[in-house]
Amino acid sequence: MANCLGGKMMVNFPWFVPLMIGIQIIVYFHTKNTHCKGFEDDESCYGTSKFAYRMCCVDQNWRWWGYAIMHRSKSHLYGNIIPFQLPAILVEMVHGWFPMMLLWFFGALSGSLGVAVFDPESTSTVGASGVCMVMAGSWVADLLMNWDTKKDEIEHLEKGSLPKFLRTLALIYTMAVTIWRLLADFSNIGADGDTSVAAHLTGFMGGVTLGMFVL
Repeated sequence: MANCLGGKMMVNFPWFVPLMIGIQIIVYFHTKNTHCKGFEDDESCYGTSKFAYRMCCVDQNWRWWGYAIMHRSKSHLYGNIIPFQLPAILVEMVHGWFPMMLLWFFGALSGSLGVAVFDPESTSTVGASGVCMVMAGSWVADLLMNWDTKKDEIEHLEKGSLPKFLRTLALIYTMAVTIWRLLADFSNIGADGDTSVAAHLTGFMGGVTLGMFVL
């Protein structure tokens, strides 16, 4: 829920989402410069890291969440950060760090559970895509459920509420990047066996569900 004081929206200092973005960047380049040195290409090495979610190692509990801070390539890393996680900083400014933390870890868990149930033959899974899809789903739920409760006047923007046309743009953007990600998933089936459609779909559905309660 958004923090209010005397009817006014309080803007929260965003630290959780930037922290997680920084961790992902550090883990990627550290792995690239250490663990990946013995491999012929960068992408093939990340699935063997101790962070990757692998069906053979489900007893190692940290993998159910840890895979979300590992990425296979720069395009994979930036493709998760720029369209999804940077806008999440604005969401954290409105709703605070605790709901974003819940969404983050719920997204990571829903992604790995989705792979375990619907894609058990996957050799390894890495990337924050499940987290990103949870965030996208929660934004859709928040915008639709709270549409009529937000003020329309431009002067209320500084209090944390969005005018209707900006909320419309936010909804269009969220749906556009979500559809783009899902279409990219399906187009890569067969060509890129590392793409986990299950993690993305379960993440989005989980985000819509959780977003109804925490945003």
